[in-house]
Amino acid sequence: MTRLSWVVLLGICGAVSAADAVKVEGVPLIFGGNTYGQCDVPSGLCNVTAIAVKNHVVALKNDGTVVAWGRNTAGQCNVPEGLSGVIAVAVGAEHSLALKSDGTVVAWGGNTSGECDVPMGLSGVVAIAAGYSGASIDGDLLLYGHSVALKSDGTVVCWGANLDRESNPPPDLTGVVGIATRGSICAALKSDGSVVEWGYNYSGESTVPGGLVGVTAVSVGDFHTVVLRSDGTVVAWGQNGSGQSEVPVGLDNVVAIAAGAYYSMALKGDGSVVAWGSNAKGQCDMPVGVQGISAVSAGFNNTAILHSGTPPTARFTCSEVAGFVGVPLAFDATFSTDPENQLKAYAWDFGDGSPVGSEKVMSKTYNAEGTYHVTLTIRDGDGLTASTRRDIVVLPASEVGLFNGFVNYKAKWNRGAQNTDTLSVDANVNVGDATVGKDTAVALEIAGVRFTGALDGKLRDSSKSNCKWQVKANTRGQSFGEVRLKVTVKKASLGLGFNTAGAVVNPDPHDLTQIDIPVHLEVAGKVFEVPVPSEFKFSADGKKASGGGEGP
Repeated sequence: MTRLSWVVLLGICGAVSAADAVKVEGVPLIFGGNTYGQCDVPSGLCNVTAIAVKNHVVALKNDGTVVAWGRNTAGQCNVPEGLSGVIAVAVGAEHSLALKSDGTVVAWGGNTSGECDVPMGLSGVVAIAAGYSGASIDGDLLLYGHSVALKSDGTVVCWGANLDRESNPPPDLTGVVGIATRGSICAALKSDGSVVEWGYNYSGESTVPGGLVGVTAVSVGDFHTVVLRSDGTVVAWGQNGSGQSEVPVGLDNVVAIAAGAYYSMALKGDGSVVAWGSNAKGQCDMPVGVQGISAVSAGFNNTAILHSGTPPTARFTCSEVAGFVGVPLAFDATFSTDPENQLKAYAWDFGDGSPVGSEKVMSKTYNAEGTYHVTLTIRDGDGLTASTRRDIVVLPASEVGLFNGFVNYKAKWNRGAQNTDTLSVDANVNVGDATVGKDTAVALEIAGVRFTGALDGKLRDSSKSNCKWQVKANTRGQSFGEVRLKVTVKKASLGLGFNTAGAVVNPDPHDLTQIDIPVHLEVAGKVFEVPVPSEFKFSADGKKASGGGEGP
């Protein structure tokens, strides 16, 4: 009969096992206003190289494909089927842009002002930007989008809305190396480090400060502009009703900037982020503990960052090594871990077609015998997932053995070496009317490892050099109840099994790890299950452990 086995499954972003998981790059994290679900990053999304956010989000993956979510009133999240080869993305209020590696532009979503009507024959594009303007008509706010493209020859092309002449770049504008737009303000960064702006300028929003040079990046908010200079400092101008143009004193070592509706952000060289201005929805409150930030994007009242993340590790224990029809089993995911301590969801598939469970600890009763593939999938706060699968054998109720004794075991293992572990088990069980004698089959499962034997005339099995059995009974070859069974195992590999069963290193490796370890015995066709309270002590490097337990 097939018994317990463990299977490590692929997480969304790579293999996940009980060992340390590998960091994943390009993990999106979005926080602040979430009216349209723009903060709800699709589960498992990673390897993102660029991200643009407003009330909807467009993310570019490293394979050149695009993912979009959030507000979709005009189809701005409906990525064209088959879109690939993308190298940059941009979003307006209700439209989206993608720049392909061949220098062409693809647009989709709202097209009220022709913002998605890419000029025929436009090619040689190296950067894109998307903006919008709004007008109130009969109490309704109407949004008019526009699009901007930078060509390889340093010229700029605009199309779409032109309420504030945002689609009319200066006719002599050349030597451009970067563009930005938002609201109805457009900006161009020139190769000499100067900035040119056009569009909305009711109160100086697009009036570049005199003498500004050495600029390496520019970003435009709804009514303000932020630039990064070559010395790592930041300059801002325009409206300042929320402090969005008031750069924090002493801010330096900045490597990237983003201007939101009424707030501003700066990514520093040490990976930290500084934000200032409106914080009405928490868009300036950086989540604690986020590491490896590589990009920032500012929306209306929400912020998107790309960072490196480590997928969680899925582990679960079962109260029994094998189950019995009609007898509840307890499944426990407590020992699943996440490096950032932000596990958010659990999903159990018990392999019998029953509804998926969502609690950390679940009780399950099977109504038919068989082997069931039990899968646990966990998800962390970054949307990264991991799964693990365990095959559970469910036996007929008639095979339940009567346990009225004890189990005592001791074990030593070394995760750094194979076939060096030892185990000794001493158990007292009652086989009822079963017969124990020559050729009686015996088996032990503990920590996911199975050992078998067949007794000789002396109720022993010494045929294997690394596993020896000894059974003591009142009368050989007859039906009787109580049996004393001893097993000695040498040169085994137990470390992974014990770790998977929940015996893991504490923050202080010298502390004892206390856990119930299921012990499974088979004698003369009877099956015995008992969770044994166990303690383990680890070496300083966490690789070696020793301990055991006694139960029930």
